Amino acid sequence: MLLLKSKWAMTMQKRMLLGISLSVGLLSGLAVAQDPIVHDAEYYILEAQNGERWAAEDESLDARLAELRKKHGTPPNIIHVMWDDTAFGDVGIPAIQQVRGLRTPNLNRMAREGILFTRMYTEVGCTPSRAACMTGRHPIRNAMYNIGMLREMHGLRGSEATIAEVLSKAGYATAFHGKWHLGDIEESYAHNQGFDEAFFTGYNQILSLWTRRGEGANATIGLYEDMLPSDPYKLDDTFVTKGWAQVLEGKKGQLARQWGDNSHDT
Repeated sequence: MLLLKSKWAMTMQKRMLLGISLSVGLLSGLAVAQDPIVHDAEYYILEAQNGERWAAEDESLDARLAELRKKHGTPPNIIHVMWDDTAFGDVGIPAIQQVRGLRTPNLNRMAREGILFTRMYTEVGCTPSRAACMTGRHPIRNAMYNIGMLREMHGLRGSEATIAEVLSKAGYATAFHGKWHLGDIEESYAHNQGFDEAFFTGYNQILSLWTRRGEGANATIGLYEDMLPSDPYKLDDTFVTKGWAQVLEGKKGQLARQWGDNSHDT
């Protein structure tokens, strides 16, 4: 998980215990809670150990952001790159990489020149880690702690505050492209969670699983009912979700549009 250097990310790391690995800055004080935040227990231990250093780092970041705004007239752009299935230390920590035979010099340089976070408090998996990054909250708090699968009819609630919404209020133009995996209901889609435009997949990245070939290999079971034997115990399927949309696009305030069909080829 990578960002460029960010005041927002530092604040979330320290105050919400959700380190977003590397970051580029935001305006200071964008997300100020109206009510005192009640943290999990470990936060208060870490604050006692690191509070003075955090405060000094915050002052340094504020000064740097002020320099950038004075020079360019605007706050810095932010690019957040996130990928799955990466173990701790695979990127950014050369000592661990040596053990595993990995070498990523450019990413390691970004870690050295930016901020490297090594604590991320979330349930393991695609959906909860994304929910944590988008909202700054433990996924257990917003019911996004399970990895979303097809035809669940569940997702991130519209009432959640996301980084995209915070950035929009600060004057940023926002966009999301790639794997979203935060639900398959309209309110959960990226363009309804603060992004001005979005082109995304609603589920995981293994598109070849959600095909008739995948069903035939038992990689999935139940997506294509015509491939299954009749169920003698099935009385009514009125409320059973039948379809799904793998790839979607949309703009803020508009309904999502499906991109192509759900085949692996498209």
